[in-house]
Amino acid sequence: MDLVSIVIPIYNGEKYVDACISKLLRQTYRNIEILCIPNNCSDRSVELCSHWAQKDSRVKVYVNQEKGTSLARKRGVMEAQGRYIVFMDCDDEYATNNAIKKMVAAIKEDNVQICQFEYIVQYPIKFLRRRMHVVRENKIYQRDEMLSGPFLGAVQGRGGNFNVSAWSKIYDSKILKAAAANMTGAYTCGDDMQQGLYAFSGEMTQSVSCRKEAHYVYNVGRGITANPNVIFMLLRDYQAVKMEISAVARKLNVNEDFFIHLWSESLYCFKLGITDAINRGLDKTEILQKIEAIDQYTYIQTAKDYFRNLIDSGWLERPDSRMYLLRYENEHNVENLRFMCSDYTSEDYYNWCLINRKKPSIISKVKKFIHKLI
Repeated sequence: MDLVSIVIPIYNGEKYVDACISKLLRQTYRNIEILCIPNNCSDRSVELCSHWAQKDSRVKVYVNQEKGTSLARKRGVMEAQGRYIVFMDCDDEYATNNAIKKMVAAIKEDNVQICQFEYIVQYPIKFLRRRMHVVRENKIYQRDEMLSGPFLGAVQGRGGNFNVSAWSKIYDSKILKAAAANMTGAYTCGDDMQQGLYAFSGEMTQSVSCRKEAHYVYNVGRGITANPNVIFMLLRDYQAVKMEISAVARKLNVNEDFFIHLWSESLYCFKLGITDAINRGLDKTEILQKIEAIDQYTYIQTAKDYFRNLIDSGWLERPDSRMYLLRYENEHNVENLRFMCSDYTSEDYYNWCLINRKKPSIISKVKKFIHKLI
């Protein structure tokens, strides 16, 4: 029975650590090591993890003083002794006690370096949960086919059958250790993209697979997802990650569609962050300052230049391009994309977002109220 390393980055997770570790220790696959990586915690997380380590030798604690989920995950990967590695956030859980056993069986049967699964989203109200059908079909991809499709999903979430989340996969530890050597920077958001970038593109990754099985439960409204400024944190970390993705993808000579996805998602998230700030009632002056700052990010300027060139080449006149905008960026019609690439002022962008925003739905208002209660 091969050893499986479960890497758990932890930032002030004292509310969830006990439940997380106790459930993992009930997995029927017994040959596991649980690597708790508290990073820059100011609560009792380290104390609680150390308590579990004293009770069960399979629990190990490695304290990181630096901030950043990326650094915590990297530390866990480098310390891992298992043949396989899986990731978990301390506020999440597995759907069953057989989850690890089934994930190991899948990667062995497919004889691949990475195996992707579907997952379950659990909302704060217990009976509200949804299975995310990431995987369209059970399939094994060899390297060339993977780089023309799943690779996009692994770093951008749009490759069909694959998504960016680190925790919805099981990895051969060798490819993750090689990937970790290339992972720099302290990221709170976007670290999944960076890890997927190097894990999937590494020379040792010759085949990957996907399974229509859901083992992981992602609990919404806990941890970083409860932070109202998470979208601005993502936009900040994109500053380095997006440019890194672009550089590696260019060397791999991937399909040009990859870059259309890469830069359109950048512009979309910019708009999403500002419309969310407006809907949350942030002061207009503060929002204008954010628009001015974000618009100067290198990757935003790169995205704008990229689409300006596409527009000049007649890309927007093609039916497939218009369908792309409707399919992936709902509100990114031709006029909106032209505006996002223009030389707007902060006031212009604010007013444009004000007009084109989606106002909070009744459901989102209810979710916001629930978050205040829990």
